[in-house]
Amino acid sequence: MSTSSSAQAALALPVLRVEELEQLHQLGMESGDDIVPSLYEILCSDSVERLQSMQKGLKANDLRPVGAAAHSLRSSCAALGGDRTSRLCQEIEMACRRSDMQEAATLYPILEREMAAFLTAVGAFTTRTAKH
Repeated sequence: MSTSSSAQAALALPVLRVEELEQLHQLGMESGDDIVPSLYEILCSDSVERLQSMQKGLKANDLRPVGAAAHSLRSSCAALGGDRTSRLCQEIEMACRRSDMQEAATLYPILEREMAAFLTAVGAFTTRTAKH
């Protein structure tokens, strides 16, 4: 899959699959503790660290930290309904496995932008559900 088709396939996915967050929220409410806000806070701080690690790896031409950070972010995003960011992380991870620095470097700024959109969407969800 070429870089443009990898990115296009990922960008065709939703920024946020709200159903996933709604399920987590409902489970939390049933147990008396909404876990979504806590997971959001963890993801916010973790994503900053992971993106910085990826950026440093790309600058140093070292794909190991890039792939490791992409792998970690992929599962975190998927767990909160971030299909688009999860897929971009998967594409970066696969590029790292192929030692394709150019593709990883091309996808990174797209991931950075989409991560911001995803975090904004999750933040809006937590704000909306906190009012109920």
